[in-house]
Amino acid sequence: GDLKVYRWHMKNDGSLEYKDDRGNADIKAPASHDFDWIDTDRKNHIAGKYPHISILDKVFIETTGGDLTVKLENNTTEGIGIYSEPVNDANQSLEDAKISYAEIGSLILLKVLPYREDNYRYFVFNSLTENVVRIDSIGNSCIQLPENHGVTFPNGYYLENGDYKVFDEESSNLSFFQTMVSPNGEDYLYFYFDPYQGFYTLYSYNLIQKKLANPIHAHGYSLYEDGKFVIFRVSENTDPTKVHSMRVWQTPYVTDEFFANQERNNEPTFLSNIGNAELVRGVSDLYTVCNYTSKDEVSTSLYEGLIKTANKLLDDYHWLSDNNVDKISETLQLIIGTSELVVEEFEKVKSIQKQAKNVLIEAEKLQKDIISESKLTSKTAISENVLVLSKIK
Repeated sequence: GDLKVYRWHMKNDGSLEYKDDRGNADIKAPASHDFDWIDTDRKNHIAGKYPHISILDKVFIETTGGDLTVKLENNTTEGIGIYSEPVNDANQSLEDAKISYAEIGSLILLKVLPYREDNYRYFVFNSLTENVVRIDSIGNSCIQLPENHGVTFPNGYYLENGDYKVFDEESSNLSFFQTMVSPNGEDYLYFYFDPYQGFYTLYSYNLIQKKLANPIHAHGYSLYEDGKFVIFRVSENTDPTKVHSMRVWQTPYVTDEFFANQERNNEPTFLSNIGNAELVRGVSDLYTVCNYTSKDEVSTSLYEGLIKTANKLLDDYHWLSDNNVDKISETLQLIIGTSELVVEEFEKVKSIQKQAKNVLIEAEKLQKDIISESKLTSKTAISENVLVLSKIK
């Protein structure tokens, strides 16, 4: 926050006149989160033996009974969930905890402060894979990746397909600083800044590979119009010396003018007429379909996501039906048809499984009732024992 900006007025004759030193009032720091948290209230509460809070009717959470539990089913008769961890106060009620959420594509971010605790806990729930991961660094900063690919935070990323990575990060004060996008539409560079120690952490994300490169820690950097990137790395300049090493990389982060001049020198083709940015998005979405089809998990939401992505490809990219790209649209239509059949069959299986589960619950209840009755039956009363034996049979 120690920023002072002096402002000057340039006259018509080219001379400068001092105005004031309050230019920093016009500078707004970038938002640490590019989405809003939505607070839950009593209308989200669902009562029962094991009450919980409904998040968009997709996931359910509570901090009662000594632990924080995340559940998939709106079932208040059971306290079992897909994720659980202890809380400090075991006697808290449902309304004592502060719970907020944000929906980003198929991801639901959860922000939870259990009763009488000082620090929020942050979780990512994936509605496709139906998994929950705790990532507290989301509290410092969290930025959405392009094309609904997921989110990035100061020490890693979480993708919509369930892949995530958390790097070891020495600083706990990193906050989002800025984003750079390459003119080809394929690469994104995310900057996080620690204002206390004065260094940056840089992540490069590739839209096609759907992968965030390992972080680069720098005390300073320079980016030139031809994409040359000069880094003053933290690890290589920890001690004061007469000579400090610099890293120089050639990157795709060239200026728009430099990129346009390169494009003009090439002969037009079918793909170049489409445009590199649209091609990148199309190839990236095709890779998303490939990732869906190669997953081992089987769930309705996963196949519904596959159908949605494939349909979006057919709607957004008319050129997929062209001979120049081997009519990829025909394969996509085949994938959609097969996925719809799988979803239909899977719904039948889920219905049978639910019915079987209910039958089993009833059988267990009946068994407990008979055992309780047999314990209360007099050993000398023959008729009562015969009745219990007939129930057991």
